[in-house]
Amino acid sequence: NAQFLRADFNRAERTLQEVLALARRYHLRRYEARALLSLANLHQQQGAVEAVSKEAESALAFYRQAGFRGETISCLTLIARADRDKGRYEEALRAFEQQLSLAEGTNDQKQMAFAEQGVATVLFRQEHWPDALTKYQRYYNLASSVQSRDGIGRALLGQADILWRLGRHEDAGKALDEADKLTGPPGSTGQLPSLITATRAAVAFSRGLYRESAAWARRTSEMASTTGQVRALANCIGGLALARAGDMGGGKRLCSAGFDAAEGLGDRFVMLENQLAMSEILL
Repeated sequence: NAQFLRADFNRAERTLQEVLALARRYHLRRYEARALLSLANLHQQQGAVEAVSKEAESALAFYRQAGFRGETISCLTLIARADRDKGRYEEALRAFEQQLSLAEGTNDQKQMAFAEQGVATVLFRQEHWPDALTKYQRYYNLASSVQSRDGIGRALLGQADILWRLGRHEDAGKALDEADKLTGPPGSTGQLPSLITATRAAVAFSRGLYRESAAWARRTSEMASTTGQVRALANCIGGLALARAGDMGGGKRLCSAGFDAAEGLGDRFVMLENQLAMSEILL
């Protein structure tokens, strides 16, 4: 799948929609499937959950029938991630495990890494911390074997997100510092820097450093590489941090904005996080 820089999202989508329209006009099914898969990948990075499901499932129908194993696995990955974000965890786990089985059949370590990451994220959202931590370590090992800097960074980030929840703040900080070394220069459009700052906001909050947490959350929201999902989650953390620091009005506004953004994206997990934060502020 193509990878898209945030600054190019709109232009990339316009181009892909044009390709899709031409492919459908001239009944070129392979090009139609390619355009749908690329659109699903783009929309997944933007957090547009419903669009991802529709596009990836349409592309999957062609690729399965035509016997395209690699593209089939890519479609399954996107569908599983969309199911996860919609809160359909059992369906997501089945899809990720199917993806893993297909990838293992050809020893495709890159796709195996994506599948392990997917399982880890579902277990994380289900709050199965030890199992999720094990899967993130597996993801880290596979990402290292294919020398994927982004994959290694995301694996470290996932570990940090669990470690602070287990009270291991020092280990979480070390993992974040290691992930930071894998990011691009300041101003880079890769997503890893914004994910790291959002996690630092959460770690600071868990340690009772509310003003520091709010500052990290604000920095996350202001970064050009921040996706809608991450911005909505940062609003949740920042809103609750502001409220704990004494700014109840500012906290309510941020949580409300985070909920509205998550609802628009269809991300049930982030919607719930913002609702819980808002209820805590209102108590």
